[in-house]
Amino acid sequence: MERSYKPCMCPGCPELILNGGYCSKHKRQTTKTYNQSRDPDTQRLYNSSKWKALRERFKARNPLCNACQQEGRTTAGIIVDHIAEYKPGDNFYDWNNLQNLCSSCHNVKHKGGKTVKGTWM
Repeated sequence: MERSYKPCMCPGCPELILNGGYCSKHKRQTTKTYNQSRDPDTQRLYNSSKWKALRERFKARNPLCNACQQEGRTTAGIIVDHIAEYKPGDNFYDWNNLQNLCSSCHNVKHKGGKTVKGTWM
């Protein structure tokens, strides 16, 4: 896997990040803001030990970014994402509704990507 350093995705930040994404300072700020947008019950699911164990097993079996692979790129996936957005009443732990994404692809998806073939583009 090729290693490359890219600027932090926060405008004006000079930090270089291995394979892109946010620097540690901006990642904490982004995660805090992102998590505040979830309802408390959904946030409890994401914080549960059951989710954390499932997420680690999924990443171990699917180490590459699903979206990058579909584009012919090889990038490490770091965020286990629900393909179809989780809604209360859905099976939060459904293995078939998960994909591993790099931070760049995850950010694109959550800023308006469209769904194609069980994932997004």
